[in-house]
Amino acid sequence: MPTVSFDKRELLRLIGKDMSDEELEYELAMLGVVPDDMTDTEVVLDVTPNRPDFLSIEGLARGMRYFLGLESEIRVPVVYPSDYQARIEPETAKSRPYAVCAVVKDLEMDDELVRSLMQVQEKLHLTHSRNRKVASIGVYDLDKIEFPITYKVVDGSFSFVPLGMDREMSIEEIKKEHPKGVEYSHLVPGPNYVVWVDATGKVLSFPPVINSQDTAVDENTRNILIDVTGTRLQPVVQALNILVYALADRGGKIYSVNVEGREYPDLTPMDMELDPDYVNKLLGLNLSDGEIASYLRRMGIGAKDHEGRVFVKVPAYRSDILHPIDLVEDVAIAYRYDKFEPEIPNIATVSEMSKETKVSKLLGQLLIGMGFLETSNYHLTSEDVLHKKMKRSTSVVRVKSAVNENYTVFRDMILPQLLDVLSRNKHHPYPQKLYEIGRVALVEEGKVEERLHLAGVIADKSSDYSVAKSTVEAVLRYLEKPVELRFEEASNPSFLDGRVAKVLVNGESVGWVGEIHPKVLENFEIEMPVTGFEIDLKFLGWRDW
Repeated sequence: MPTVSFDKRELLRLIGKDMSDEELEYELAMLGVVPDDMTDTEVVLDVTPNRPDFLSIEGLARGMRYFLGLESEIRVPVVYPSDYQARIEPETAKSRPYAVCAVVKDLEMDDELVRSLMQVQEKLHLTHSRNRKVASIGVYDLDKIEFPITYKVVDGSFSFVPLGMDREMSIEEIKKEHPKGVEYSHLVPGPNYVVWVDATGKVLSFPPVINSQDTAVDENTRNILIDVTGTRLQPVVQALNILVYALADRGGKIYSVNVEGREYPDLTPMDMELDPDYVNKLLGLNLSDGEIASYLRRMGIGAKDHEGRVFVKVPAYRSDILHPIDLVEDVAIAYRYDKFEPEIPNIATVSEMSKETKVSKLLGQLLIGMGFLETSNYHLTSEDVLHKKMKRSTSVVRVKSAVNENYTVFRDMILPQLLDVLSRNKHHPYPQKLYEIGRVALVEEGKVEERLHLAGVIADKSSDYSVAKSTVEAVLRYLEKPVELRFEEASNPSFLDGRVAKVLVNGESVGWVGEIHPKVLENFEIEMPVTGFEIDLKFLGWRDW
């Protein structure tokens, strides 16, 4: 969870209520924002990823005012019409296709606002925006800009004075020499890049890397332009809405910007309906329709009950509300979790371990006895780990619109992830022996089937094929299941030729065992010999146990 620090007196001032440390800590925890530390002047908080609006002191104070009943009217800031225009050139669709803007005027740029604005930008970039990959935010001094502004494509020779520098630098120089350029160069591989420029050609920024010094905000700034660019429209719009709501709470006046025929920001609440029976069934309560609506208002959500339904208006900054179940969670929070009374469920069944757990426990006991350590990796991984580093290519299940490049495919093999674990634990002594029992997804003839696999690695200077082979033999003997076990020499690009074999059970191929190929070890930056094995446990018929 992201951690933020707020000035305690400023937080209480924005909430509008004097509270003791004990009361403030308790109410924050009930709202789901757990204090990490609290001093006379500062509150350090862990913010759950589903409430990015709490990353700003204004957003958290707003949430607390509703939660404490100090405010009940759901406010939608006025967006004043304007003639500001932003043009988006079609070529940007190939790089960073989405861009939105807003103008906020009449701000007092005191220390508290500057600190808040910097922190919420940083935290939104880190969390909601996936470290600027999905969305990136720019804030500029409006009075230094001539409209219309243009979002366009340039090449690496394009130059301007980046923030914090006193000389012009080309984009290629920025990527190599500027700290932000070095940090975020992987997001802008080139050869083409996107920039914002104003009507005079003055550069505003080079998203998602760095702003221009020419339009920087300073202590004299009273009016600002905000832009958010990115690779997905929804998080881009949500980030803009969170920011303008926070600045409206500071007294700023919001003005629209026409972006290619569409006005931003759009702060129109989202309409939803909620069935009271659905709420009460899930929470085990007996709340009236009016009580449910009242609890939702305590969470800053507009709600009215009418003829057995609750009609809801979700504010534009609540990016976490996607489904009625999210509204049920808000009712539970407003009702307060410490008021729920635990009950023993009236279920006439006897619990027992699942069949998959029985298999995993049985095999795990043996491998732990042989000196192996258990690992538990995510089912999702990257093609770099699963394919490129392993020198293999297979059909796999891919994640549509993946938000993180490290989790783009469902694994069809566990061994690559075990090698990745070894690569990140080179500072620990050898030998290292790891195993995992888990699910994989195999694509066969256009159909996807989940299987249970067992995989293991042995990293040691004396590790060789015979060590891995004897481990597999011991595992299958321990199961006391009569099988015909054979090892057949074969070729596999992930293993060393002549030191790899197919594992055959009752004549059917169920996996591989052998010495990992030196090139694969080099790809994972492992300097110790490694042997490995992976077995499909389908032959056990464990689902019928």
